Amino acid sequence: MTREEHLKYCSVCVNRKVGPNHETICRLTNAKADFDPTCPSYQFDNKPAQPQYARESSMGIGKAIFYVVLAIVAFARIATTIYKSNNNNRRDEYSQFNNILEESQRQREREQNRDQLGQLSDVEKEELGIKKASKDSTIVIDKFIDYTLLKNEYIMSSLMDEDIKLMARDKKNFSFVIHKFDKSDDVISDWEKLRILAGSKISPTQIAYKVLNENTFTYNVKNSFSLIHGKARYYVSGKNCYVFQYESSSKQNEITVDIGFDQVVKDHIQLKK
Repeated sequence: MTREEHLKYCSVCVNRKVGPNHETICRLTNAKADFDPTCPSYQFDNKPAQPQYARESSMGIGKAIFYVVLAIVAFARIATTIYKSNNNNRRDEYSQFNNILEESQRQREREQNRDQLGQLSDVEKEELGIKKASKDSTIVIDKFIDYTLLKNEYIMSSLMDEDIKLMARDKKNFSFVIHKFDKSDDVISDWEKLRILAGSKISPTQIAYKVLNENTFTYNVKNSFSLIHGKARYYVSGKNCYVFQYESSSKQNEITVDIGFDQVVKDHIQLKK
């Protein structure tokens, strides 16, 4: 890939930063991009582009101010409570303060679950090969399997290749992936090698999986910058193996992935006879 093609991804990736020569580099490798054709650590930045040093500085100052204000408020509330109130009133004040903290945590969780791809402009989506389905649509993988892209889900065509036949995400940032590779006596082990190879250019990747039945397993993909939890089901047809994966990088979504998997398969995967 050319430098210009790399920058189409790097310029809107949360892992970008400005190098010593004012060029865009990866904060994970401290070097210019060299992936081809995809970068497994790529994650869209839904905030307006700005110099990396300025963004890190403003984020650091903002966090510091937030925690200082939070500490002052906490101290003032506790001091006022001790001075004016009895034990019952103190418990009420502590409860109110805890409610504020809990709401702050809920707000952070809501931020994690917002539609990240939806924050991109139409031009950015076109450049990155991202399309949003206006209605339920059938995507033909091959003679064995079809995939249904549901209304308001995104297909990410620029990340698809010989091994990755389907890459899609929904508005809550759950990912759907179909890997296709040559028939194997140990499908999960060969799939594991593909996932490790995909992340080898960025950082060491570790995969742990647990087989649930003859063709379904859960897994965690861990590297230096993320932890992905997923559930997968594989199919074998003729000379080919197919692994359908449903996953999320958000800790709070692990239960949703496990419980909702069967319905996701039913809604999205159609096997042909």
